[in-house]
Amino acid sequence: MKVVVAVLFAVACMWAGAFDDGKNALNRGNYKEAVAQFTQAIADNPNDAVAYYQRGYSYVKLRDHESALPDFSAAIKLDPFYTSAYMYRGVSYIQLGEIDKAAEDAQLACDLADCYLLQTMTKAGQIAEKK
Repeated sequence: MKVVVAVLFAVACMWAGAFDDGKNALNRGNYKEAVAQFTQAIADNPNDAVAYYQRGYSYVKLRDHESALPDFSAAIKLDPFYTSAYMYRGVSYIQLGEIDKAAEDAQLACDLADCYLLQTMTKAGQIAEKK
């Protein structure tokens, strides 16, 4: 039993280290390093929606929206109420010219409590205002 606990503790520490290193790299603006660290955090704990979101956000900062989309989708699959993942997946869809998909995500984010993207898209004339 002690061996199992020690192994689980070691894995948790590895994940926390990579995740924390990713957050630090993101805060420093070192987005490539953030991607690498969040990739390690995901390898250590593939069921962590936040790690997928953070890696997706790092890709957005690198303007690599194609790479960001699967990460935001993975975060949403793991946590269907992850409002920010819907928002930034919508932002990536906008950047890739997929306005209909962006509008769907903007509406889902708004349904979950954050209407900023939906309002922005409406003001920009990308989607029609609901009556």
